[in-house]
Amino acid sequence: MSTRSLLLLASGLMLSGCCCSSLLFSDEMFAEAQARIEARKEAAKRAGASYATIAEVIPSEPPEAVTVCDPAVFERELGPQVLRESLRYVRVERLEGAEPREDASGWGWMDHRDTRRMASLAEGEWSAFREWKDHHRYLVVFVAGERELPGAVEGRRLRGALGSGEFDVGLWSGGLYIVDLQDREVLCGAPFSATNSEVVEFKDRGRLDRAFRDDEENQAPLRDLKKNVEQEANEALDKIAPRFKISMTGIFGG
Repeated sequence: MSTRSLLLLASGLMLSGCCCSSLLFSDEMFAEAQARIEARKEAAKRAGASYATIAEVIPSEPPEAVTVCDPAVFERELGPQVLRESLRYVRVERLEGAEPREDASGWGWMDHRDTRRMASLAEGEWSAFREWKDHHRYLVVFVAGERELPGAVEGRRLRGALGSGEFDVGLWSGGLYIVDLQDREVLCGAPFSATNSEVVEFKDRGRLDRAFRDDEENQAPLRDLKKNVEQEANEALDKIAPRFKISMTGIFGG
């Protein structure tokens, strides 16, 4: 056999071996990835099942003082922090088995949309699981002491491009807890409160019809309160678990 033939044969064997090694390595990687996915699915199912009865471990009154979470717990369960992670959130009265409240109407924006899918998560539905992240085992629970939605009569100033007016001041006062759904325990908590800004701006978006302006004026105080609640809640999280945040407004709002 010629030297050329021997070189070609050797090259072919080397290439074949390389490909086989790559395939074996890829299979191992696939198996490991599949195992991680299954572990996450089981963790998500446990968290979803726990959500149905988590109200049992949450105090019915807001925290009176700041209690700080142990950051080592989060590092152990989630690994080193890379970015500030967004947690899901819900009002305590929305949890199954919690005490109902008469003043709960109109505050649905304080419930993250994905908390409605926790039952589906417990049943292992892929549509719910594909949005699941490891840090979602931790849930922010709001407990109100006093709250009042902004109204459309005397109060703080409302100012827009085509007019101005006054409205009743909105208020949310209470606190939040961070709950571990998998271990079914309250980790920390902090009181906080928020109210409307002194002056609330609104835009007419170039529309002149009165009905549109009325709607803008009526919604502006609520949008302002929502923004301020988000800001104050995140300041409370800064004190107890700066790794996390919540998002109520903007494109990432819940």
